[in-house]
Amino acid sequence: MEKANQITKSNMLVKGTLSQNDYSDKYYFDVAKKGNVKITLNNLNSVGITWTLYKEGDLNNYVLYATRNDGTELKGEKILEPGRYYLSVYTYDNQSGAYTVNVKGNLKNEVKEVEKDSIKEVENNNDFDKAMKVDSNSKIVGTLSNDDLKDIYSIDIQNPSDLNIVVENLDNIKMNWLLYSADDLSNYVYYANADGNKLSNTCKLNPGKYYLCVYQFENSGTGNYTVNLQNK
Repeated sequence: MEKANQITKSNMLVKGTLSQNDYSDKYYFDVAKKGNVKITLNNLNSVGITWTLYKEGDLNNYVLYATRNDGTELKGEKILEPGRYYLSVYTYDNQSGAYTVNVKGNLKNEVKEVEKDSIKEVENNNDFDKAMKVDSNSKIVGTLSNDDLKDIYSIDIQNPSDLNIVVENLDNIKMNWLLYSADDLSNYVYYANADGNKLSNTCKLNPGKYYLCVYQFENSGTGNYTVNLQNK
């Protein structure tokens, strides 16, 4: 599924062609919140085409497949949990044919717009020595997944400060954050207090370098988050 193409919004019409030499197409989309997702494939040339849907983390077992065949339309729908899903469209009779497919549901890009003054997390920032440097007054947008379990940011504090850290879990994955001092990377100095999808704390800090580690656990899938840092 590494070369899958993204379906970025609900009811986006995607066109494709399959043949004996190109017998499957892969797509992915992100469900932002629990709700009904409906997939409709229009088999334009009435050849042997169908589709199956998989959830990230278990690509061996499908969670949904086409259960209705209304002439040239292959449909299926189900209430899905938040996370990333992979759609496989494939032919089973070695004939060439074109199709269109669309997905309707609570897809990620339709639920929340990212603030324009935010900066985007840059990979690879998964270790302390590869931490992404940010200002102590910053807004950051990041993404975690089963293949990218943590993001680390370095913050320089010049004077004794109250650093307010608010991380918002946009896609309801299982995530948290910890703050470390560069003087001791084995023991955190602050952790988050959870309030719904917000993970926050006000940290009383002495001058020095600190590392904010944002991480997900239990392989809970792909999800976006924002970090709001305010140095008081």
